[in-house]
Amino acid sequence: MASAIPRLYLKFGMELFTFSEAKKLLPLDENRLLNPENFLFLVSGTLKNVEKIASERYLKLILDCLRFLLKNMDLESFAVYGSVARGSPSQYSDVDILLVSDSLEGSLGSRIEKLYHVEKTLEEELKWLRNHGVYTSLSFYPLRREEAQRLPLLFLDLTEEATILYDRNSFLETTLLELKSKLLKQGAKRVIVNKEHWYWDLNPNHRLGEKIEIA
Repeated sequence: MASAIPRLYLKFGMELFTFSEAKKLLPLDENRLLNPENFLFLVSGTLKNVEKIASERYLKLILDCLRFLLKNMDLESFAVYGSVARGSPSQYSDVDILLVSDSLEGSLGSRIEKLYHVEKTLEEELKWLRNHGVYTSLSFYPLRREEAQRLPLLFLDLTEEATILYDRNSFLETTLLELKSKLLKQGAKRVIVNKEHWYWDLNPNHRLGEKIEIA
């Protein structure tokens, strides 16, 4: 949807066009329209990489979630990862979301529990998706900045598949680029087994018994 505006402009310029003409041009679900709040959010300049969300049926849910979090917490970074980011979700896939905020307190488990109310506020959209055969929910991974800088194992995959939608001071982008650089330096690579399974070979040249770490 984020890429729709320039595509419509290139096609029609300032001329009027019908909804049917727009549907032919844009590969969107005809039942799915963004509300005015999200449309303004898209053109506000706050977001980035929205066009990289390959699974557009989740876009309204993701934008609603991000808008709510920006209003209710001191958010540093927000990224989507997993099957929704890769464009290969099943009808039962969760929307995996990484949050970075120094306003987060308590254990990881307690943070996730506190974020449950976010999903409750988005129940109307979740119900719409269920009625259209998409049985999804939100799965949060909430970290403070210092925790993100310790590079949890999840970040290996994030270097390949994270779609960063909000990054106030480019914190997450910088963190992942630095990790990516380290991985490339030591020859690490993600080995694909099949569409949904892979593993990381962090040092293809290591010797048996040698400790492997990210330098």
